[in-house]
Amino acid sequence: MAEISGFIFYRSFYEAIKKLPKEYQSELYIAICEYVFDGKEPKNLSDVAEAIFILIKPNIDSSTKRYEASVENGKKGGRPAKNKNPEETQAKPKKNLNKTQQKPKPKPSENLDKDKDKDKDKDKDIDKDIDKDINKKEKINKKEKKSTATDFEKIIFDNFSDDEVIDCVKEFIKMRKAIKKPLTERGLELMIKKLYKLTTNIDEQIEILNNSIMNNWQGIYPLKNNNGNLNSKGSFDDFKELWEEAKKEDEQTGNSTDNSTFSW
Repeated sequence: MAEISGFIFYRSFYEAIKKLPKEYQSELYIAICEYVFDGKEPKNLSDVAEAIFILIKPNIDSSTKRYEASVENGKKGGRPAKNKNPEETQAKPKKNLNKTQQKPKPKPSENLDKDKDKDKDKDKDIDKDIDKDINKKEKINKKEKKSTATDFEKIIFDNFSDDEVIDCVKEFIKMRKAIKKPLTERGLELMIKKLYKLTTNIDEQIEILNNSIMNNWQGIYPLKNNNGNLNSKGSFDDFKELWEEAKKEDEQTGNSTDNSTFSW
């Protein structure tokens, strides 16, 4: 595991931790740093600190994986240097007109280089075969009418391409299930529609989703600006419009929607 010198700490983390009592704040900051820099899983955390850490952990893990992948890719490439042994000298064949001149034996290092080149060629052929198999499977999956992915995953991947946003949407769905307010497919589509109304900026979308996850909100809400006011995007009319759509959907599915769904 590569040594990590830093990690992304979102403002939403700070906003959530800031609302905790002082003793929980220091406990949580130390637990986060020890987890990232030393790889230590937090132990004996208070219930409040542990709850916040569990919500923050997926984002930290995602950032760490991307960092480790970039470090690993930087190590690849470049052919290894040939083994040189100055003590080994090629024996000169003796001149003999009556006997056929013997060819000098290749150096051990030359044999090793040839073997390495053969192994590399084999690896390349294997990689090509794997890529072909993957491409074939992808083409077959596209032609199949029934996708192996769930309906939720299809909706998510149709609307997002950023891995971190996708992870946040999945965590939001888990949170709704945990509070016994599971999302329907229509509800997920409405949430995504609202998210794009609030902002198209990836970092802001992540922060909006994290705010709802950490606070166990059933809906998503615009970020506050530096003055403490809501951003201009996502007006009250937008909230009301989406709530009305959600209410109609719940009536069709037999669920009940009340004003607490969007908490205005």
